[in-house]
Amino acid sequence: MHSPFSALRPDSLTAFLAVVDEGSFIAAADRLGHPQSRVSQHVAALETTTGTQLFDRTRRPVEVTDAGQAMAAQARLILDTLDTAARTMDTWRTGTEQRPVRLGVHPGASAVVLPLLLRHLAEEHPDVDVTVTELATPAMDAALERSELDLCLRPMEPPPAVRSLACHALWEEPVMVVYPPEHPLASLPEPVPIGAVSAHPVVVLSGVEPSDAAMHPTQLQARRLVPVQMTDQPHTLLALAAAGLAVGIAPLLATQGTHSDALTVRRLGTRAQHGVGLYWRQGRPFTPAVRQVHTALMSITPPNTVTPSRAIRKPAEYQNY
Repeated sequence: MHSPFSALRPDSLTAFLAVVDEGSFIAAADRLGHPQSRVSQHVAALETTTGTQLFDRTRRPVEVTDAGQAMAAQARLILDTLDTAARTMDTWRTGTEQRPVRLGVHPGASAVVLPLLLRHLAEEHPDVDVTVTELATPAMDAALERSELDLCLRPMEPPPAVRSLACHALWEEPVMVVYPPEHPLASLPEPVPIGAVSAHPVVVLSGVEPSDAAMHPTQLQARRLVPVQMTDQPHTLLALAAAGLAVGIAPLLATQGTHSDALTVRRLGTRAQHGVGLYWRQGRPFTPAVRQVHTALMSITPPNTVTPSRAIRKPAEYQNY
């Protein structure tokens, strides 16, 4: 269906808003650098299109009518939308980004993954800028939903409460036990039996609240391990374990870089694995830079001690690419 509003022109809206803001046609013409006659023509054309009187010209200075006030609000929205569209498409037209790619990373994976990613981008896409934010998983999910992040690396368990997120599984890694060398667990065989660990206080690396401990990604079998401490920071977990205050339970990558003389890191006797995935908001188009980071993250080769994504069963409720 044809609408008279399809004939709206941005320059007419700009001239109209200049009169609204300045309070007169003369001041609007001065601001725009146009002859007053051109401003009057633009406003007259807009009044013809809308079929309403937008200004009361019998008053000095001119007053905006009620219809003019309503049109002004719509004109600002239209021009803002056109401006956003122009800036967005400049990304593809010029090949340059207006802002960095915003990547959220769970602290458990950042120490190993970020150097690999940033080195790859520096070599292959030096014009791509990335800002990295370490967040707990619920905060990352909320930031993705609000479009405050473009991509994030997070544990695949517990799954996001936000249903609009898409996921690509990246890798699985074993669950490890961390304790000081003189700890009683040191005398036990490999892997460390989960029943033996349950006899000690436990600190867990997690992005969930203690009340959700049963949903922790380590899948602590039969809930026999009850964390006495939970932290989002691997360094905090390692420090508590090194002090002998609790046995640390964490994914393998979170224990990388551990001082061999201060801590012992061994596999936990469970078949549970810690899955890590790449998440983004469905329906939001990627800019070229976001696409490059997305592709780079999916192609990064995990360390030999973790299992690549082809071995991961992806949750059916996620959109997989």
